[in-house]
Amino acid sequence: MKKKYDYEEMGKKELEKLLDDKMKELREIRFDFVLSAVDDPSVKTHLRKDIARIKTMLREMELGIRTEENKYVGVKGAK
Repeated sequence: MKKKYDYEEMGKKELEKLLDDKMKELREIRFDFVLSAVDDPSVKTHLRKDIARIKTMLREMELGIRTEENKYVGVKGAK
């Protein structure tokens, strides 16, 4: 069974490393799709969604919506 990650508890460095790992895994799965039959085609979709979640959290950190420790602060200036 695959390990489920709790992205809310990870810091920026951990998310960056996990993003790199997920991108490599997606690249390998894309090759598998081309070269051979794949048992579970939904894996590709789940990986893409995980990558999107991680990129969103990293972007929120960059914009200041989240802290480096991954705590949600909210949008600045919003009422």
